[in-house]
Amino acid sequence: MLKNLKYQPFLLINNNFSLIHSQHTYFCGINYIIYMFMKYNYRCTSQHTYDGNFKSYFFKFTYEPAILQLTIPNTDINLYKKIYMDIPTKVSSIDIPTNTYICPSGLYGQYFYYFIKNKENILGFIDNDTKRHNKYLCCTDKLIYSPKAIDYESSNIIIINCPYMDEIKDQLLSINKDAKIINV
Repeated sequence: MLKNLKYQPFLLINNNFSLIHSQHTYFCGINYIIYMFMKYNYRCTSQHTYDGNFKSYFFKFTYEPAILQLTIPNTDINLYKKIYMDIPTKVSSIDIPTNTYICPSGLYGQYFYYFIKNKENILGFIDNDTKRHNKYLCCTDKLIYSPKAIDYESSNIIIINCPYMDEIKDQLLSINKDAKIINV
């Protein structure tokens, strides 16, 4: 049963920066989730992948006392290498232009900012949440600004690959159609 399932790591496939942060203790795929339930005699009777702003998996399990116990699925070391080594290395190799903002703030911005090499080129972060405006992003020395409060003509905006990337880009371009946007 497990061999026929396809592992679909949406966040990884899309190079999403939310793979590593304090809210994720483990990164496991569909096969491992099903395996954990089968250890306690639950069979996966259906599954659904939600493909909206934030990719999610939904499962339906049925208790079956006679179900066969399975062996643990193989761990894909290359998957973990990509998450915990390749992504931070890629981020640290990005040359940040002067006068640059990072968008969005929060976990995505913090993660990206932590690994970049030339932080002095960052002017601050952009976020829609008015409660964050003119406050420092936690663990940085940079302020958070409203998308309407920045100088689009003399600055660049890095939009981090996240579930809201297209929405953010559309909003910024609606404020200034000539915004210099860098997708990361």
